[in-house]
Amino acid sequence: MDFSAPPNPDEMPNQALILLLAAITAAQPAPAPDPTPQNAASPSGDVAQQPSTNGRAARRARRAAQPPRPTPPPRIGVRLDEGPAGEWRISAVVPFSPAHRAGLRANDLILKVRGEDVSFDDPERFRELFDPSPVILTIERDGAETLYLIHKRVFPM
Repeated sequence: MDFSAPPNPDEMPNQALILLLAAITAAQPAPAPDPTPQNAASPSGDVAQQPSTNGRAARRARRAAQPPRPTPPPRIGVRLDEGPAGEWRISAVVPFSPAHRAGLRANDLILKVRGEDVSFDDPERFRELFDPSPVILTIERDGAETLYLIHKRVFPM
């Protein structure tokens, strides 16, 4: 027999094949037994519970391992579009948002922010005026102008 190449089982007699398999399994180390048996009794007589791989504790551990989510910026809860004359129009109001609680509605036109006229052509200036809280808006609805004071807050969209 040539021992430099792996043995071919078809060329080996049955007795040699059995010895080879026994040698291979004996060469592999047996797994170490667990020093604490399943449900081992503690000195007080209580049965020890093995840690669960699912359930609340595992979800808590996974959540703790994740980086914290960034806090969204405070907002009033409106979606804006361009109005007919280049002003800002409220296209939608988020339910239960500060804007909804203040009484703003879809299709309201924003004429002024903090007393300054705003146009759709200058979005950067609009953001600057809109940034600090509370936001003071002059709204036109059905031909009447109304002043609104809205405090921004963090809320789910």
